[in-house]
Amino acid sequence: MFSNWQCRQTALLVLKYHFAVSEFNLDAERTLFDDAIHSLAKDPFDEVISSATQSLCSLFSNPNVDERTTKRSLIDRVMQSAWALMDCPSRMTQFREGVDSVLVDLLRLVAFWLRVSPSAPLLLTDVRLRLVVSLLDCSQHSPTRATRALECICGALEQRKKGSLNEGKGDDSAMGNVTAEMTDWSGQTLFFLLQQLYRCLLFTPPSAPPAILTQCQQTLDALLAIVDESSHRPNSQKKPEGEEDESAIFFRLLGHSIGVWLCSLVYDHRFTEIDVFLHHVNGPNSSRDSPREILCGDEMRFLNATQCDEVLVERKALAARFLAPLFHALFNLRQSDSSDEHSENRQTLSTNVHLLFVPYLRSNSLYQKFGAALVVNAWAVYQHKKSEVQNSDECAANSPPLAPNGNEQNGKAQTPPPHVLLQEIANSLNVVSTSTKLYDEVSQMVTSLSTECNEFQQYCVRKGVPKEALVSLTHANSMEDVILATFLNCEQRLSRADDRQALSARHKIIVEQIARTKLAIRTYTNRVTALFASALFHFASNGTVPLPAQLTPLVKPLMDALESEISRSLAASLLAPAFVALLRSTARREPCPHAKVLRQLCLGLAQCGELAASDQQNRVLSLEHLESEEQKQQQQSAQGTSSLSSDAIKARNCELILRHITAVFGDGIEQNCAELVHGPFCSLKALREMPTDGQMGDKETEVILLQMDALRVIFPALRSSVLRRRIIRERIAPHIQNCFVLLSSANPAVRFRVSRFLSEFASAELCPILKLCYQRFSDFISGPLSNSNFARCGVVELLLITLLPLENRYSHFLAELVDPSDGNSQLANAYAGAFSLVDVLCAPANLPRIGVDQIPWLNTELRHYQLEGITWLSFLHRFGLNGILADDMGLGKTLQVLSLLAWDFGKKQNGDLSAPSLSVSSSSLIVCPRTLIDHWCNEWHSHFPYANVKIYKLSQFKAIAAAELQKSAFVLVASYEELKSNRLSTVTSDGHRWNYLVLDEGHCIRNPNSQLFDFCCSVRAAHRLILSGTPVQNSPADLWALFHFLMPGYLSTRAVFQAKFMRHILACRNARATEQQCKDGEKALQLLHRQCLPFVMRRLKTDVLTELPEKIVQDQQCELSDLQKALYQLVVDNCAVGQQPNSASDRNRWFSPLQALHMLRKIVDHPSLINVNLIDQIYAGNSEAAAMEKRQRIMEEMKKLSVDQSGKMVAFRDLLIQCQIGDRTVAMGGDTEGSANDQKKAPSASFAAPPPVAPPLLFPSVSGGAHRALVFCQWRATLELIIHFLDRGAFGADISWLRLDSTVPAKDRQSVVDRFNTDPSIDLLLLTTHIGGVGLNLTGADVVIFVDHDWNPFRDLQAIDRAHRLGQKRTVNVYRLITRGTVEEKVMRLQRFKSDTANALVGADNRSLAGMATDELLELFSLGDGADDSAGKRRREQPKAKRPRMDADEAIAAAGQWALEELWTVTGDEDDEKTEQYMQTHCIDAFLHATTKR
Repeated sequence: MFSNWQCRQTALLVLKYHFAVSEFNLDAERTLFDDAIHSLAKDPFDEVISSATQSLCSLFSNPNVDERTTKRSLIDRVMQSAWALMDCPSRMTQFREGVDSVLVDLLRLVAFWLRVSPSAPLLLTDVRLRLVVSLLDCSQHSPTRATRALECICGALEQRKKGSLNEGKGDDSAMGNVTAEMTDWSGQTLFFLLQQLYRCLLFTPPSAPPAILTQCQQTLDALLAIVDESSHRPNSQKKPEGEEDESAIFFRLLGHSIGVWLCSLVYDHRFTEIDVFLHHVNGPNSSRDSPREILCGDEMRFLNATQCDEVLVERKALAARFLAPLFHALFNLRQSDSSDEHSENRQTLSTNVHLLFVPYLRSNSLYQKFGAALVVNAWAVYQHKKSEVQNSDECAANSPPLAPNGNEQNGKAQTPPPHVLLQEIANSLNVVSTSTKLYDEVSQMVTSLSTECNEFQQYCVRKGVPKEALVSLTHANSMEDVILATFLNCEQRLSRADDRQALSARHKIIVEQIARTKLAIRTYTNRVTALFASALFHFASNGTVPLPAQLTPLVKPLMDALESEISRSLAASLLAPAFVALLRSTARREPCPHAKVLRQLCLGLAQCGELAASDQQNRVLSLEHLESEEQKQQQQSAQGTSSLSSDAIKARNCELILRHITAVFGDGIEQNCAELVHGPFCSLKALREMPTDGQMGDKETEVILLQMDALRVIFPALRSSVLRRRIIRERIAPHIQNCFVLLSSANPAVRFRVSRFLSEFASAELCPILKLCYQRFSDFISGPLSNSNFARCGVVELLLITLLPLENRYSHFLAELVDPSDGNSQLANAYAGAFSLVDVLCAPANLPRIGVDQIPWLNTELRHYQLEGITWLSFLHRFGLNGILADDMGLGKTLQVLSLLAWDFGKKQNGDLSAPSLSVSSSSLIVCPRTLIDHWCNEWHSHFPYANVKIYKLSQFKAIAAAELQKSAFVLVASYEELKSNRLSTVTSDGHRWNYLVLDEGHCIRNPNSQLFDFCCSVRAAHRLILSGTPVQNSPADLWALFHFLMPGYLSTRAVFQAKFMRHILACRNARATEQQCKDGEKALQLLHRQCLPFVMRRLKTDVLTELPEKIVQDQQCELSDLQKALYQLVVDNCAVGQQPNSASDRNRWFSPLQALHMLRKIVDHPSLINVNLIDQIYAGNSEAAAMEKRQRIMEEMKKLSVDQSGKMVAFRDLLIQCQIGDRTVAMGGDTEGSANDQKKAPSASFAAPPPVAPPLLFPSVSGGAHRALVFCQWRATLELIIHFLDRGAFGADISWLRLDSTVPAKDRQSVVDRFNTDPSIDLLLLTTHIGGVGLNLTGADVVIFVDHDWNPFRDLQAIDRAHRLGQKRTVNVYRLITRGTVEEKVMRLQRFKSDTANALVGADNRSLAGMATDELLELFSLGDGADDSAGKRRREQPKAKRPRMDADEAIAAAGQWALEELWTVTGDEDDEKTEQYMQTHCIDAFLHATTKR
């Protein structure tokens, strides 16, 4: 049983996919279902249990299985086994200590059970609920587990709530009967749930899904409803006298903890570690040995001060909203039974609630006051919302409400406010309005700034400023004046530019520090007072608290906070509701302050200086404004401060508040807040009175723009469509001409603000705005105003921010837009001719699908994704666009393109399309690698056997008379070599224009400097397509070449592309890139991705071939043996970098970088791959005894041939054993040559074998049994070495193998493939990546091993796909042997660039090899164990001379110059077989001799 767990896991995984799609007949599949349940309950292995759980979850998620008849009857059986497993403490401990997947899957079952099973309320006992709650800990486990646990808890509470309702209604249904038998959850368990919810809220990391925090709040609401229902049960259901009720236990425990929970919100943001046991927020896994945890998790350590502050403020606000209903419940607990003998104690409890806040509200600590103010304000908001709900329920029931004790009350039940807190708040506001309060944190900040100021003055004294000339802080108006006076005094005394620059830098730093400190002080002070004012307004909106006669002390804090609140989330959650409460609580006040408040909010929309006039009058600010906002956010994140001015902050907050007010009042805005809609600031009166010629001053223009901004802000939030259209009809339509006069202004800021005004209207009412603007669009673009640069800039501005968002709009508005009933027939006619492209871009899924019946002559079935690809290609064809079909290898790109050609031929022959131009041929040209010419022809003949369109090779094409070719359409297939040799010119005229030009494996034209690129671009064609599974091979620069071929100019010129994209992308790849450079690089990648996205289609096998088994890639780390380390270091120390050899001995022993690179790669495979003569060459001229002794030891060791001499070969041997290939006993027996006797004779200083490395995890194949492997090598010599060890049993006995490399003739290679696939007795197929990595089907293997790796990672990916393709029935395990600390590991690490270029650009899971700077290559080659490389260090410290740009051959021949970057550019894609032959034919003497001549 224990040895076959992998087979059981594999079988259950098969069931997972079977259950997910089957109809599931229980009678027919009972055995499978019972086996899954048995594995869930009885299997000892976590992996099997997880697979069993996943298979059952897939069954319950299957939409084909009826929920009522089947799922409901099965889930109870499953949960019997699941609860038996979860009720076992030892198994749960095992699950908690392992990975989360088992618990996550079990919680999925529990959630479904709670949702559908009528018996769930009965079986979810107190112990089981506590068990589920114990799994809720997002701080120490994955967010997924916390999400599942919350889902289960919500489901349980919902079931209990439904049960209570059914019980109250006297429901006799099955659910009602079950409810009557429900077991009570204990007060301790309910409080434990509350405690864990609060803990989850405090310690969930910022990167976790925000839904977790929202769900915690929702769960709290459901929990309090359950507790409230329990406290109001009839006396017949209560516990006997003397026993404490569960709700009483809950509130007693809550009363003991609520104070320390409040305390957790008042800590300084610089010190956020809290003792979880002291604050009663410990989790099941908390330890008293390390009781301190960081608020919001350990991720906070990696954020700067500004980011930390923002996260903590938002989290404290959420925690305050969590605590608010708890304080409300405790405060009102005394009212639950006024006749209770303990009512005096309950009154004391409410007093204690008051007293918890008083010390913090009176505290001299800003953070303590801020934390308490957050909770008080959240309490006020909660009480206000609860009162609103109660009033709405009363109106709906039209009956008097019930008191908390269940007895009817006469009149409205009002919840009393906390009068003590209100008095404390009023006192605090009075103190602030009459004096300036100096908090402890402010004193510390000022003291710190004074110290910095004194140090700056002392620095200036050292630079020559007399002490008596210094300005004292006590005699200056501000600290900035002191710093400025000292700076100017010192600057004029400095003569050296370096000294002045250093002084300016120090002055800038201290000025920024003062600004940050002032902003922080002002922000937090205003936050506290605004929270106090907000709380008072919310309590007053219930009608229970009267407002003072003077509102200024309450309104001023809110207005001050508008200018300083930099947190958008806090502005939305604090300021916006506060202003709504202000308006509601003062609605009946005389005089009403609404007009003044709204006027201040509208005036705040003016961004002083943000969009002022500019000398550059032809600018288009839409994109510039968005980019500047992003740059400001990046600067704020990098510098730890806000770069927005106070005016910009105020404008942003005012906009947010006005929209919130409009949305909250909804349909009743004209009755409850008429000043906002019909007041002077939204009336557009200034626009109506504007001169027709637009000649007016800046002040008058600003008045118009400010009114437009006010209406722009509130218009999209208006809920009534009737009101919106009335505003357009009455205020916009009569004066639309004035809007366009402003749109043609010479001031780009005016054009931008008018465009923004119209775009906001269009976002809510698109059709009326487009109808109003269409004719004026035409006038600006091609009419009488088209000659005005300003008019053209204005219409571009409007189009950018009005029509571009249409990509997210559906086409439902089109019928209204082109309805000619209003007399606008011109727009309807224009739409009929040109709007189809916009329709497609708005909703790509609405493309008319190409069916199989529309493709003539097709004689095969097409998969759904192939039809989708043909549809996309037809879309490009229809609108004259070109694109890249970048589907994964093996998905049928050839068939899709041939189907497109057949569809096009059929359309033209049937006359459905307009006749092509006389200069355009109906024939198409396909250019592909030479080996694929026959493949294209065979595919056409196979899938379109009855086509009347012929396909020709170029050789056949020449033999046909030209006159015959002109009579019919045809397809011509040519190779890239034929295109380069200009053979097409012999059969076509110079002016010939093809219908389609298709480049198969089109990435081969990615070098824009190559002749092939020029030849391909010179071929004329109406449509162009590129087929490539890997369009981005080396860098994003590849895309420029491909798109220049497809659509010249789309990605601009090459120089602009380099400056706009490549400069930022390459900068962020540097290991020393700054955070800003990384962000700029990612931004450039995203922008390039967005530009290319519409013209690239890529599907992966994993996405469309659901029947394909999983592919699992693992990296197996290897260690160098001592011999390998010695040889590796020798090569590195004798590598010429950056200088010419000075002597003959240097020329003899130094290696060029390219040669050293290949030597290092071979050493990593096995030392025997290195020629021993190179060792003699290295030590030639070195007669030191130590060197000669070391040389002798190396030479003697290299004469042996042993697996243990290479860490990679040892790992390969272990991997074969893990795959059950070969006899383990023989494989572990030691060396094959050199024998044990030789080892006994070896001296004590002999080189040691590498240390053992843990074998990788082998995922089982579906069919079980032994594994069969493909072994890929770069070097044929490595392949020969492996064969040598196999023949001698060094890897194990009885291992059968075949080889496939350049030694096998091309005509015999297919027979080798067929033999391996059909003969299961063959264990290994040994291949070189260049011969066996392309075009072969090797699904007979389920293991792929890479002994070494290609510089181009896409070749390795293609090699993997030899086994992982259609026809494979087993999971494919891929192992990459990587030697730790060598060039191999570091190159592989460079491939894992954090924002993978190819994936970001074309959506593929591919990686491109980054270009490396020459000054980093020595570090690339150095050993990773920190060994001292003094020679290399000296070379790195030497200054580098600039060298001219040279091609690859010149770089290889240049002595001491690293030419490694050319390896993975264009020339680096040549076969390494050729490179190896070159290295073999050019000895080091000849190589260095050529260098000497240069």
